[in-house]
Amino acid sequence: MIDIGYFYYDWIEMASSKIPIIGGTGYSISTEHYINQDYIIAPKAAIWSNIWYINVGISTPWYFDMKKNNSLRVRPEIGIGSGDFKLTYALNMAVTNKDMPNVSKHMASLIFFLNFNKKARKNKIKWW
Repeated sequence: MIDIGYFYYDWIEMASSKIPIIGGTGYSISTEHYINQDYIIAPKAAIWSNIWYINVGISTPWYFDMKKNNSLRVRPEIGIGSGDFKLTYALNMAVTNKDMPNVSKHMASLIFFLNFNKKARKNKIKWW
């Protein structure tokens, strides 16, 4: 599966307290592309947050295949992550068409964010 789209993430480091807070929040608008015998595409909106590298979030993919099947899903996620990656487990809960072929109820994903915006790479917030 390949996930292509717009991803935004605010990274925050707050070291003024005895225990430094490291984390941030993000959102994305993207499409998932599943390359298998029945090509599946899923437009998706997602939000997530993490603190001390513990990541929680939710997304709403809407799956479409080439046989005119579709299924709207709500996907809560939990895992580890930072501004550069996420490793998550998600429960893919069906809102419509619970029996759509080739769409699993459980999902594990490893996501690396590739940043092509040079200005945004330097835009990390640090509070001291």
